[in-house]
Amino acid sequence: VISILNCEDSGKPPPTLPIARSAAQWAKREGIEKLLIVAATPHLWRVLRDTRQALREINSEIEVLVCEEIYRYPKRAWFCPGSKNEQMRVRSRLVWWLRETTLKLMPFWLYERVAS
Repeated sequence: VISILNCEDSGKPPPTLPIARSAAQWAKREGIEKLLIVAATPHLWRVLRDTRQALREINSEIEVLVCEEIYRYPKRAWFCPGSKNEQMRVRSRLVWWLRETTLKLMPFWLYERVAS
């Protein structure tokens, strides 16, 4: 996972799918039986989808669980309207929703190309 996180100097976060693939390979290699997902709730659906897809790709039956503590925070708490972050989607719930809806409706084969 760390190699994915450190492989880019672009200042942009790596796409979810390569992180999920790296985590799945690592977990399988280490003999891990369960993966606990910790993610912002607005991002959770995609993290789960990508992680499950990554596990299917390597024929792994590792169980995927969600860290329940993330639900303690309201969805609005995950956005930073006053932030100077370059990524508008983390500052605006509406922009996030529009982007995520597009990704949800996109066929996986196309998403896979966009997310790589």
